[in-house]
Amino acid sequence: MKRAIFTVMVVMFFTSCIARSVSTKNKRVTDESILPEQILLAIENCDSLKWMLLDPMTQDSTHQSYTLIGEVLAEEKDSIGERIGALRSTLTYSKSFEATDIKKDCTFLPDIALVLYSSSGELFFSYSFYCDVCRFQLGELREELDGELVRDAILQFSLEIFPKDRYLRKIAGLTR
Repeated sequence: MKRAIFTVMVVMFFTSCIARSVSTKNKRVTDESILPEQILLAIENCDSLKWMLLDPMTQDSTHQSYTLIGEVLAEEKDSIGERIGALRSTLTYSKSFEATDIKKDCTFLPDIALVLYSSSGELFFSYSFYCDVCRFQLGELREELDGELVRDAILQFSLEIFPKDRYLRKIAGLTR
């Protein structure tokens, strides 16, 4: 029951973010977003996801179109429309990522990776809770951004997919 209430609250939050942003399918404000047009299109056209929980401290593994940093501990396919819509809104919202010249001085060790499947191809997204950096990769196009503003949303989505993972629960401050 608590989980259902929390999920409804998260969906309501993202719905309010959608209402404030101008990111409908027919009208997009791309000049405010710092993501390249190809990545925005791939996110908007996403119809299913594959979530991967990573251990970045082990050997790298390779997929046909991207290289993973670390070992895949668990993976789940996701085609739930509400979650995909909320993730799409989070990543395409013009204020989710800020343009900055400051580079974080940390090693990118991703904990979560996603493959967003769309007609534009496979978009690979990875996120490091260690340094709040996220990376987008679509073919040869690669974009690395400060993900501090989307951290809580990515953590919430990750907990919905991997609810028993101890590391994610520790980051979120959940004890049981």
